[in-house]
Amino acid sequence: MPTLRILGAFAFGLLLYQIAVVYIGGVVAAVQIPRPYFAWFGRASSEVALAVLDLASFALPTVVLVAGGVLAAHRFLAGNTNTKAVLGAVLAGLVACFAFWFVGVGQPYLPPWWAVSGFIAPWAGFALAAWLVARKVRRAG
Repeated sequence: MPTLRILGAFAFGLLLYQIAVVYIGGVVAAVQIPRPYFAWFGRASSEVALAVLDLASFALPTVVLVAGGVLAAHRFLAGNTNTKAVLGAVLAGLVACFAFWFVGVGQPYLPPWWAVSGFIAPWAGFALAAWLVARKVRRAG
């Protein structure tokens, strides 16, 4: 049974990255921003406008979705046992899906500076969830 839980956690990590980052992130990225938004920042600060937009419309929702997904997976698959194993398997699933999209499908590249928040958002979401789980385990035990 523990092996099945670990495989389920890995599969959940794959699906979580695919849904939260690729699908929902793709929909959010496709939303058209009105011209006055960029005009307010001015032509010289267009990259700052993109950075704020990426942070508010992609990175923060991604952090929340991934953290919530990891917490749900932990609650469903681990409970109070196998915490590290389940979190590790979810992380491995996230990394595997990231590697597929980043290395397998496209050419690896470094994002522009204004897109860094979106690039690290899934990992920040996982870190937030892992911190919350560790805090809960410390208080319980």
